[in-house]
Amino acid sequence: MAMFCNMSDSRFFELKALLRESIARQGRILYRQEILMSKISEFAAAQNAYNDRADAAVAGIQSSVSGVQGDVTAMKELIEKLQNSPGELTPEDQKTLDELSARSGPAVDKLEAAASALKALDEMTPPPPPAG
Repeated sequence: MAMFCNMSDSRFFELKALLRESIARQGRILYRQEILMSKISEFAAAQNAYNDRADAAVAGIQSSVSGVQGDVTAMKELIEKLQNSPGELTPEDQKTLDELSARSGPAVDKLEAAASALKALDEMTPPPPPAG
């Protein structure tokens, strides 16, 4: 109190009120900062959860299409073999047709699973924010 000796009582109380107001403002700022940090943490958790789901969906797509290229190549070779077979259907041609039929089902299943996984990924992706 000694350093305020030359100061009038009204000036002292004015400064004291300003200090209290400043402390109150600081408290409000800290409170808002806590709320903002909480919102950021909530957003980060939601974004991480979305990223995990998206990663799982992409992994599902990758496993769905795994081997499809090999299946398609093998089926192309079988079709070419059939096209190069002269004349009527032979037992070997029938065997080739059976193998082609056996390969096509799993390939289609893989592609359908991939299409389903792509659709799920598309449905879980939020729309872009409006422009502006």
